[in-house]
Amino acid sequence: MMEPARSTAASGHAQRPPRTYRTGAVTRWIRIATVGFTAIVIAVALIRYPALPDSVPTHFGITGEPDAWGPPSSMFLLLAILAALVGGMTWLSFHPRYFNFPVEITDDSAQTMYRLGEQMIVWVTACCALMFTGIICEIIFPVSVLALTFASTAGLFVMIVVSLVRMFRMKPAAPTPAQ
Repeated sequence: MMEPARSTAASGHAQRPPRTYRTGAVTRWIRIATVGFTAIVIAVALIRYPALPDSVPTHFGITGEPDAWGPPSSMFLLLAILAALVGGMTWLSFHPRYFNFPVEITDDSAQTMYRLGEQMIVWVTACCALMFTGIICEIIFPVSVLALTFASTAGLFVMIVVSLVRMFRMKPAAPTPAQ
């Protein structure tokens, strides 16, 4: 008799139960808003590209002041990273079974843990998109949006900590007695 296939992945995701829960409305809305907002930011940056000066900021110090300059084409790398980050993390948020969770995933805890993981990734993606938006705005508009960059960075760390605390606090289900 053949043995069932085993995952060699450290997460053991092949043995985890499939995702069966329904994504909440807020998580769905944040995901859609993040993707839509990212597309708008990229479109605006591309539209503004011809009007950029010969030299644009390529690095900002802790105070938000530019401390390195380069050609306007350097913005394309930033836009590509933003698109790849939001696209990749959005795809990943639909597949929480593959996440590396900080606690063991059981049949009883899987759906709740998957939901918590999905929520964390969706919010982290939104914070990263806002962070990149702040940097892009600093390049294409003569306006400082340092507050947006700092707030989204703080939101990123807060979301990660809150999500991890929620995952660790989740109590494993008590085993059912044998009948």
